[in-house]
Amino acid sequence: MPQPTYNRRVIRRLPEMRAGAMREDLVHVQAYLRRYGYLFKSGEPKEHLAAIATGDIGLPHGLTIGRLDAPTRRGIQLFQRQFGLQRTGLLNKQTLRKMSMPRCSVMDAAAGPAAVQGKWPRSQVTFAFGSRMTPQLDPNHARDSIRSAFRSWEATGVGLHFSEIPSPQAADICVEWRDSNDPDHPMLGIEVAHADYPPFPPRAALIPSTPPVPLHFDDGEQWAIGAKPQRYDVETVALHEIGHCLGLVHEKNPVSVMYGTMYPNKLRRKPHPGDIVRIRAIYSA
Repeated sequence: MPQPTYNRRVIRRLPEMRAGAMREDLVHVQAYLRRYGYLFKSGEPKEHLAAIATGDIGLPHGLTIGRLDAPTRRGIQLFQRQFGLQRTGLLNKQTLRKMSMPRCSVMDAAAGPAAVQGKWPRSQVTFAFGSRMTPQLDPNHARDSIRSAFRSWEATGVGLHFSEIPSPQAADICVEWRDSNDPDHPMLGIEVAHADYPPFPPRAALIPSTPPVPLHFDDGEQWAIGAKPQRYDVETVALHEIGHCLGLVHEKNPVSVMYGTMYPNKLRRKPHPGDIVRIRAIYSA
């Protein structure tokens, strides 16, 4: 069974396609949909989520590889709904362009099983920096940017307080840079970073069953402090990934810090009012 891997350049070059069309490299679209939560078998156990995300479980049965069949069209419709596109279930230029854009590697929330979240059962949450920071930046500046992102979430007034400790193994959240082939969650060609949800009820995390929750930046990408052409602002990406660490899923609103697409040369360093409403809904329950 093929693994759900894909190539963004192949997706970007695909022509517009109609229902039932057959094309060998359409498998890249199907793999994309599978990886981000849009192609699930009916009743698929949630225990499969981590394996799907890391590439250990391939495309579901009942799907014709390389054909724009009914399951693939349903997946495309869910993707189009998530990103505010016209819900045709067909591959058009707008859909292909959005699929080829850089993004967070966490699954989207359009499909039921992808809306996995949890919450920290206590108000004090610790974080630590791992052994690897990117050589592209002064490590002190990179750490300060990430600390600022934690302070922004603390300022939302949900009662969470973040404190930095020296030991990554003892922390609730471990922050560091990793290679693209990160063993706990590989970051494919268009993926900038990944994190995970709290490993506590009401729902389960995708990767760890106990802390520390990973927050990993892809060292294969280009990083900056501030808005720089072709580079990602550390604080902007950290703010998004910390949102996952607190239990937030991807949002459909493009002004949300939890929007799944990530842009170089762009700053988004404070939660949007809608993000604050959602984080308060989690921690006031």
